[in-house]
Amino acid sequence: MTVSPKSSSVIRVEGMRKNYLRAFTLVIDELTLQTGTIHLLVGPNGAGKTTLLRCIMGLTRYSGSIVRTQVERIGYAPEAYVMPLELTLEEFLRGLGRIRKTATPTGEYEALLEWFDLKEVRDKPLGLLSSGTRQKINLLQALLHRPSVLLLDEPLKALDKESQKKCLERIHALRQNTLVLVSTHEPELFRKRTATIHHLDGGRLIGP
Repeated sequence: MTVSPKSSSVIRVEGMRKNYLRAFTLVIDELTLQTGTIHLLVGPNGAGKTTLLRCIMGLTRYSGSIVRTQVERIGYAPEAYVMPLELTLEEFLRGLGRIRKTATPTGEYEALLEWFDLKEVRDKPLGLLSSGTRQKINLLQALLHRPSVLLLDEPLKALDKESQKKCLERIHALRQNTLVLVSTHEPELFRKRTATIHHLDGGRLIGP
């Protein structure tokens, strides 16, 4: 699939602080993310990776500043996407297009279904699909509206080896025109590709 050139997107985080349940504080003094590399958030469970993604998405309150430059649309694939299991894949994706008020060209829509090997299940209820297939759908919905920023929380989770490979290929292809930020416990799978690693531990960036 051909990816159209876009303006370079930049997200700059400064003096950000998020208190969580009085037991955890995420503090980011300075962090700049931009198109051209795959940004990897790595660290142990509870380090603050998902919290940072949610702050960037505007899904949780925080103090400080997150400035988005040349950011038109953000695609977000959370670690656990709550789907309407009674809907078919086709109904779900078409419904998202209406909610987001973005129409994906038919050819591109079909290409995404084919890329994720989902054409054969497009008319099946989501509740009948495997966890690996639902993870593919989670990734697809994040890409559906041509985002300028793509946030992925453990995107390889529940995927088989072949699907992981295709996912990594897609992420690598997107990085030239899309700001890609990935939370992962498996940074070694990305190391052969251009990547910038940001280590989080205990709610703090601890350097390379």
